[in-house]
Amino acid sequence: MRLLELISWNQARPFVDQAAEELCKEFDIGGGIEHDYNMNFWENHHDDLIQLGYDDFYDIDDAISKHEELKQQYDQGKKNYCWNKADDAFYKIKSNIGSDVENIVLTREITAPDGWIDNLGRQPLGIYWSFDGGEHQWGKTDHPHRIMMTINASLDAIDWEASIYQNAHAAYEDENEVRLLTGSKVELIGLQQNTDHQGYVDVDSPHVPSVQVI
Repeated sequence: MRLLELISWNQARPFVDQAAEELCKEFDIGGGIEHDYNMNFWENHHDDLIQLGYDDFYDIDDAISKHEELKQQYDQGKKNYCWNKADDAFYKIKSNIGSDVENIVLTREITAPDGWIDNLGRQPLGIYWSFDGGEHQWGKTDHPHRIMMTINASLDAIDWEASIYQNAHAAYEDENEVRLLTGSKVELIGLQQNTDHQGYVDVDSPHVPSVQVI
């Protein structure tokens, strides 16, 4: 799917709808998003709940189980809430892509053992990447090296439904990451290493292929 198609709202709508549906499922398994929505529902229906005899935020479940009209308002509001969260997440990602390129620059920071760079090209790079240049640590804390990778990824490589869902979810929305599709090919445009907290230095390793697999 090309950039102009992805930027088009009509093309993005299915991804947003799918992510919103997954968010709504969180209510059924006690996900963190339920607490956020219930707070929102309590604020918007506070007077009605008080009139019905409910004066505590934690009474919402009991209230909607006994009052059908309130339950209908709760269920419709839940759908709208999830959809708006997914919509906002899509535009957050889109704003970091821009409108005049067909690729997105992403970074990923990991901890790694000795010899990890020598195996680049023979192992996957990982699927979670930051689109705001933030630092994200992955791997065992006792590894001596921290590796910062920068890639140029095609928009086709992004798992849009999973990325929108992740950026919409209350537990992950501050991480500013996208998820790439396993097996996608990307261009490695930057490689830095920080050993024993001495600071990052560029790695000039001619044997490392520029094209890598996620």
